[in-house]
Amino acid sequence: MRSIVVAVIMAAALAGCSSTTPTTAVSGTPTATHSAPVVTPAPAAAADAVDPTTLSNNGWKVATFNMKDDGAGNFGATARIVNATGSDKKASAFTMTVLDASKSIVATLVGSAMSVAKDATVTVQFASTDPYKAGTYLYAFQCDGSY
Repeated sequence: MRSIVVAVIMAAALAGCSSTTPTTAVSGTPTATHSAPVVTPAPAAAADAVDPTTLSNNGWKVATFNMKDDGAGNFGATARIVNATGSDKKASAFTMTVLDASKSIVATLVGSAMSVAKDATVTVQFASTDPYKAGTYLYAFQCDGSY
C-alpha cells in the first residue's frame, strides 16, 4: 500500500513539470497486493563538474551554483535559478544529484522556490542529509514539480 501512495505522490509532484525528455523511470512488478508500478525520479543528464551552469530541466536553468559543507557536516549548496518556463510559477521543487566520476550517487540535495515570475532569477538554498566530502563531481539537476 505504501508503494502506491509513494507512486501517487510522485506522480502529483511531477505533474507540474512538462518535459520533452523523460524525467521519471517506472519500475516494479505488479503483484496481488501491489497492482500499480512504482514511479521513481530519474536523474537528469549529468553535466561537467567545472560548469554546472549548463544544467537545465523543464524550463528552469541553473545560472550559478556553489556547493559547500552546510556547517553541520552535510552537503549544502546555493544556486541562482532562472524561470524560463514561459509563465509565472507559485512554487517549484528541485533536486540536484551529486555524482562521482563513475556516475554513482554521492549526495542528493533538495531545494524549492516560491512565487517566481516568468524570466525571473531566484536564489535557491539546497539541503541534504548526506555527509559532505570535498571533491570534483558531476551534477544532475531536475525540476520535481512546479505550478
